[in-house]
Amino acid sequence: ENNCIMDAASGLASLSEETAAGTQEISVSIQSQAVDIESVANEASQLSEAARELNEISRNYYTVDGQIN
Repeated sequence: ENNCIMDAASGLASLSEETAAGTQEISVSIQSQAVDIESVANEASQLSEAARELNEISRNYYTVDGQIN
């Protein structure tokens, strides 16, 4: 009976270690995804600013009827 209890305790300890390792991997993955999301958001912001600048340039370059200024 003691061997059975020890085997079960050992199994639970192994399962706990595997769970902790899996949780750590998930945490690292989530942190990496957060960095990727922040990078994409920064790039989107830069593209939006570039689009505004191009729009302003085109407004200064073309007249209302499409003719070049």
